[in-house]
Amino acid sequence: MVKKNGKGLVIALIVSLIVIIGLIGFICYDKEIIFSSTTKNEKKQEASSKEQKGEISKESNFNSDDLIIRSEKCINCENSNNYYLVSSYNHINEVEAYFDSSDNKKGVVSIDINEYNKKAVSNYSLSNTTLEYKFKKEIRNVIVSHIGQEELAPLVVFLMNDGTLNYIDIYKGLENNNLSSYKEIKNIKDIITLYQAAVCSGEYCNARTILAQKKDGNFYDLMKLVYE
Repeated sequence: MVKKNGKGLVIALIVSLIVIIGLIGFICYDKEIIFSSTTKNEKKQEASSKEQKGEISKESNFNSDDLIIRSEKCINCENSNNYYLVSSYNHINEVEAYFDSSDNKKGVVSIDINEYNKKAVSNYSLSNTTLEYKFKKEIRNVIVSHIGQEELAPLVVFLMNDGTLNYIDIYKGLENNNLSSYKEIKNIKDIITLYQAAVCSGEYCNARTILAQKKDGNFYDLMKLVYE
């Protein structure tokens, strides 16, 4: 009887040990302690797959890590060796833009002229630092981003419900002392979303731009369209 009890105790201990080890393994896996490298590799493979397809997702742009987008699906790109680094949304302190939720045809641009002059080492002035624009179409989204190599040229782009684009060039508007009107980007339609991105070649990213993506994954580099 003692021997049987001893065997039963050993078996119980072994089972308990297996259960404990299993629980520890599950917790470590869930917290990515043991298998974190595998998980990261899977994420990299997923990003690489999206990169090869030329896909740009809202989630990867606004809520997670930077995403590399090759220029194969860029409609107006000449240099296929370049690529784009789509990053989390970069807020620009000196220029903000939004549209009125009660009137989707009205866009508002607010400029902190003192902040802009300080950053741009300039002496521009504005009688009214909050500008309103009345569009003919309803607005779906708006984005503010620097364009080009110098981070002194904010561009405000309004995406309309019909997939067309209107923009205000803050730098040129201040230079010409005229920010009263907006311009339409001609021959562009069926855009579904906009992204901030850096233009890169090799290991270097030397300019910023806005990408305008269509439903099929093809996209435009707006820097090339605005500053032809």
